[in-house]
Order: sequence, then C-alpha cells, then structure tokens
Amino acid sequence: MRRRYLLALSLLALLSAAAYVSLVSVIRSHETYSSVINISGRQRMLSQRIALLSSRLSRAGDGEYDDLRLSLRDAASLMRVSHVALTEGSEAMRVPAQLSEAVRASYYGPPLDVDRQVREYLARVESLLSAPRERLTPENPDLREIQASGPVRLLRSLDAVVSQYESEARAKTLRLQRLETLVLLLTLTTLVLEALFIFRPMVRRVEADRLQLLSSRDQLTHIAYHDPLTGLPNRSLFLDRLQQALAHGRRQGTKVAVLHLDLDRFKEVNDTQGHAAGDALLQCVAQRVKAVLREPDTVARLGGDEFGVILPGLTRPGDAAELASRICAVVSDPFHHQGTSIRSSTSIGITMFPDDSDVPERLLANADIAMYRSKEGDRGRYHFFHAAMKTQVDERQAHEELLRVALAQGEFVPHYQPQVRIGDGRLVALEVLARWQSPGRGPVPVGEFLDTAEASGLIVPIGEAVLRQACAQVRAWLDRGLTPLRISVNLSPAQLRRSDLAKTLCGVLEESGLETRYLDVEVPEGIFVGRGHDHVHGVLERLHRRGVGIALDHFGTGSVSLTNLRHWPVDRLKIDSSFVRGLERNPADAAVVELLIRLGSSLRLDVVADGVETTEQSDFLRRHGCQLGQGYLFGRPSSGDRISAFLHPLS
Repeated sequence: MRRRYLLALSLLALLSAAAYVSLVSVIRSHETYSSVINISGRQRMLSQRIALLSSRLSRAGDGEYDDLRLSLRDAASLMRVSHVALTEGSEAMRVPAQLSEAVRASYYGPPLDVDRQVREYLARVESLLSAPRERLTPENPDLREIQASGPVRLLRSLDAVVSQYESEARAKTLRLQRLETLVLLLTLTTLVLEALFIFRPMVRRVEADRLQLLSSRDQLTHIAYHDPLTGLPNRSLFLDRLQQALAHGRRQGTKVAVLHLDLDRFKEVNDTQGHAAGDALLQCVAQRVKAVLREPDTVARLGGDEFGVILPGLTRPGDAAELASRICAVVSDPFHHQGTSIRSSTSIGITMFPDDSDVPERLLANADIAMYRSKEGDRGRYHFFHAAMKTQVDERQAHEELLRVALAQGEFVPHYQPQVRIGDGRLVALEVLARWQSPGRGPVPVGEFLDTAEASGLIVPIGEAVLRQACAQVRAWLDRGLTPLRISVNLSPAQLRRSDLAKTLCGVLEESGLETRYLDVEVPEGIFVGRGHDHVHGVLERLHRRGVGIALDHFGTGSVSLTNLRHWPVDRLKIDSSFVRGLERNPADAAVVELLIRLGSSLRLDVVADGVETTEQSDFLRRHGCQLGQGYLFGRPSSGDRISAFLHPLS
C-alpha cells in the first residue's frame, strides 16, 4: 500500500512539474506577445504624433516654435526608447530580453524590416530638428517624408506586426487557459494528498506569475494612453473619448463642447524658474481643471502646455462658457513652488458639436484656432470658434506662403534712406529698409507684409537676406573708390531674442569683406524694459565689443530709464518721427524734442531726428544742436543705383 501511494505521489509530482513548466513557458510567451502588441501600438501613435507636430512646426509662429520643437524632440525620444525596448529588451519598461528574439524575424529583414523603417524615420526627425528654421518649408524632403509616405509605410508595417502577434497571442491564450485548468486540477489533488507539500510553493509561484502578467498588461495599457507627468489621458485617448461623446450626442440630440487650453507665458516660467517648476505647474493645472469638471467630462494633456477638455451632454453653448470661466479663474490663482509664488493664466478656444463640425480632428483644430484668437487679445480669456476665424487663418497661411516663396526667389531687396548732417547737408549714413519687389504686383507696401513676417518669424531670414545685399552694395561702392558710408539696419524683437544674432551679423560682414565699423543696428526703445531684456543686453554688448554701432530707435515713446542709457551700449539716440512732425504746431512736441536733444548731448551720444520733412523742422533742429537728420526733406528710400549718384570719390 505504501509503495502504491509513493508511486502515485511520484507520478503526480512529475505531471505537476511538467504542467508547471509548460504553464510558465506559455505565460512568458504570452507576456512577450502582449508587450510587442502594446509597444508597437505605442510606436504607431508616436509616429502619428510626430507627423502632426512636424506639420504644425512648419507653420508655427515665433511664440510657439520652441515649444513645438521641444514636443517633437520628446516624441522622437519616446519612439526611440520604445524601439530599443522592442529590439534589445528593457528592464525599465518590464520588457524581457528574450523579447528581441521573438520580434527579430519581423523587425529585421524582408518583408517588413521595421527596424530599418523606424531608424530612417527617426533620422529624418533628427535632421528636421537640426535644420535651420528657414528650411522648414513644405518643400523640405524630411518634412514631406515625415508627414506623408514615411508614416504610411511605417504604420502599415507596425499594423502588420500587431496583427501577426495578435493571432499568436490568441493561440497562447487558449493554451494558457487549458494549462491553467490542468494546474487547477493538480492543485485540487494536492489538497487531497496533504502529505504532498512540495506542490504548494509551485502553486503560489504560478499564481504570482499570473498576477504579474495581468499587472504588466494594465501598466502597458496605461502608459500607451496616459501622460506620464500629469497622469491625464493623452491625445490618443482624448480623441477616442471624443468619438464616443459625439456618438452619444447624436443618439441623445445633445451638444458636445471641445475646449483647447494653452498656458500663457509658460516658457517664461521654464526659463526663469526652471523645468522642475514648469512640470509642477503642469501637474497643479491638471488637478485644478479636474476639480471643476463634472464626472462625465474629460481633461487630457495634448502636449507641452496644452490641455483639451470634452464636455458632453450640453444643451446650450452658455454651459461651456461658464465652465471655461471657472477654468480661467482656478488657473489664474497663485501657484507656490519651493517658496516662490508663480502666477499663470490660460487662453481657451471653444468649439461646439454639431454646430461647427462632427469630426473629432476638425473640432480639435477649430478649438485650436479659437484659442489663438484668445491669445491675440487679452490673455486669460476664452473665445468661441466661428467660421470667419478659419477663413482668417487660411488667408494668413496663404499670405505667409507668399512671403516664403518671395524670400526663396529673392524678391526682398534693400532700399536706402539717407541720414545727413543737418549743419551742412553732408551724407553720413544710410538706413537699410526691406522692400518687396513682386514680379506680378510690383512694389508691395511694407504695411501689407511686415505684420505677417514678424508673426511668422520670417522677419529673421528676410532681414538677413536684405542685410547681405546691403553689405555687398557697400563693398561694391568701396571697390569703385566711392566714399564709404555706414549702414543702419533695424532689428525686430524676434531677431534680438536669437542667441546667434551677433555671430550671424558679423558673419555677413565677414563674407562681404566689410569691417564692423560700417554697420549700425537700430533697436526699439521698448526692448530695454520688456521681458528678456537681460538677454538683449548681452547680445548688444557682444555686438558693441566687436565694433558694431547701437542706435536706440523711436526714442521718447517708451519708458527707458536714464540708468539704462548709462549702462547699456548705446551710441546714438533716434528721436521718434511723431515728435519731429509735430514740433511746428505743437509746443509740447517742440519741448520734448529740445529736451531729448539736450539729454543726448549731456550723455555724449549722437542724436538723429527721424521724419524731417520741412525746412522749418530742419532749422529748429539745427538751432537746438541736433547733429543728424533723416526724412523726406533729405531723401526718400531709394535703390542702391540711385544712391550711387550722390556718392563722391575718396579723396
């Protein structure tokens, strides 16, 4: 009897061990297939996000360019990390090393060769990120590949990988269920045979492995559909929930509001307080917005400092407006980080289903358009989308594209307005002004393209192109033996914010063979007291040390202090034309001009009066000691050929 009992125990032990080994093997294989499916799905969403971000980057304004570029770099980094996890394994993402062997057949070599596609795709993204901003045009081959054929091929390959492993996973799931049943029967048998304690640790191990498998599935799903910083749904889950909300609204006959939130001056928080403070602010905003929403509402982080909100089941647009007001209020409350109080605000765009659209992506785009309208006015407010906004955006984008084409075809040329010595009328300098000579329209007024150029950031490459032509013109005058003249160029705030400005200007001078003493830069007075003035001060200091002259433009219209004038590198003060035009009929303007001339003289700075149009104005300026003048009285802006006639040979 004892011998039979031992024999039964031995057979039961062998069966249980074999079943356990098979079960563990199936669990591991199932986990591998699930990891491939989830991470491949994540790769698919990241490639779509990269295509969307690159599209927005190519037409981004100066205010959002850096944020979009950072978001694009983050998405590429996440895609690279996921790819490494698939091909090499990753303990941090709980992907076993043997996973690389499981996917090798699909990821290396024909017919899919996903590894090569992903690496080429990421290489194009890196090339796009490293390219100068002026090359981010629709004709950029990297941009076209990222937005069009590249993601289509990659998505098809990733879908093929997912489909392949989904079928494998289903087969493993069926086998797993059978093995679990067998192990369960063996476990029940061990309860009958109380002496067989050796099976108890095995059963516990199998149960632990099963629970770990379920936990891994949940974690991978959460990572794929949630933002890791705030824990909110990401863009993919947001669009999925929006689709469900629209379907419910159609059935119930209710409205759905989509809100697009963008934090105002978030980059300033990152720059002044650090990225840790910026991350903490995003987390705080996420919690505050969640606190004011209803239970069926959804808030998601769409990327960077942008959030999306879905409000289903509404009966009127006013309900969305009330909630948007509450969101603006809670976001504007002070936020405290490491003893520092930080204030922020949010601009919100609102669009309604079914009034504006019934397509999720179109609704989100409409809300984005309305959000930018909020940013154009007083920030910290909301605007509803209407069709005219879309028309305005389309017109602005079309105008911007015209500017890009004109820049590529060299249609922007320099014109020169003389600066003369008022005492004897001698020509001493030329202000360089950008002019658009369109082959089809002829000369285009400055007012028709300047605002668009500044808003789109094209003012930077336009200014550089015009400066190169102007420097080449001065070099040509010198080569002809004509009297050399100093040229003066205006710098916009967008140009002054660039860290490579000094290097660019000096590089242009070096290419043309001009010394830096032939160049002045004119900067608006408001830049001395605006945000980022420390950076501007550093840029002007570098230019001044290299010999470039600095002129303070529109002097008298801002609020620059005498302390700034003493400590900033300024060589000339340029009195704003509004004071010069009014000095004949307005005693107050005359007094201001006289005071500004005395101030410049006391600080030993050259004073240039802008907008001189009459001999009476010129006589007044000469009597009060103004050395230099510029305006229609002395000459209108003209081409280089016309200016050549007024230049004299070197003595």
